[in-house]
Amino acid sequence: MAILRALMFALLSLAGIATAQAASFDCAKARTGVDKAVCADPKLSEYDERIAAAYKRELDEWNGAIRAYVRNDQRHWLSEIRRIDKNDSEIEANCAEGDLPCLRREYQLRTDEIESSGYRNSGVYQRSDGGGNLLVQAIRNADIRLRLYDRRNSKIIATAQDEAEAQRTGLPQLQRDTFQWDGPDTFILEAADADGQAPADGCALTVHFTEKAATVLQQGGCGGARLEGTYLRDLDDLLTNYEFSPD
Repeated sequence: MAILRALMFALLSLAGIATAQAASFDCAKARTGVDKAVCADPKLSEYDERIAAAYKRELDEWNGAIRAYVRNDQRHWLSEIRRIDKNDSEIEANCAEGDLPCLRREYQLRTDEIESSGYRNSGVYQRSDGGGNLLVQAIRNADIRLRLYDRRNSKIIATAQDEAEAQRTGLPQLQRDTFQWDGPDTFILEAADADGQAPADGCALTVHFTEKAATVLQQGGCGGARLEGTYLRDLDDLLTNYEFSPD
């Protein structure tokens, strides 16, 4: 019986060690409140491991051509998360210290984003003639949020996170039923206005991505906006430097 108790104690001890190492880093060296929360919570540990694995994969996308963007994006996300531990930060953190549900949501959103098939095309693109920009943010699976801006006419065409946001901002909306991927790096869409109707002059766009640029082909007047052209990818710029709405 004593031997059996000793064996059970040893197995429980090993299970505790396995749990402590569930995160992508050595939990024995955890010092910050966020790191300790990740080590203590199984769901956060799972998200942390998935983020680390996806990050490693994304570094090799496009044969490593977008590594600078992936690294900068991950560093920025980590800096935002670590702000939770800095009560004296001048910029308010996304979550209050000790708010586990909020921290789980932040980790889930990052997991969804970096695991998304669209992440390889996520980022900031500037039109080669300086007349506009294209912002692409991966959300989850194959979903993306897109913002196309024509500086000449101050026209924006953008996907909305939900219908309420589209109605609030009054932005043209890319309807789900008119948005589809045509292979891993090309998507076709038809724009709709805030009422869900296509512009009177029509607006259909085909966007093709490469590791260095996005080519936009336009059919229809798109309400007077000129959106077609070659948009060059800026690997040193981040989506957090821009707004997806005029607010």
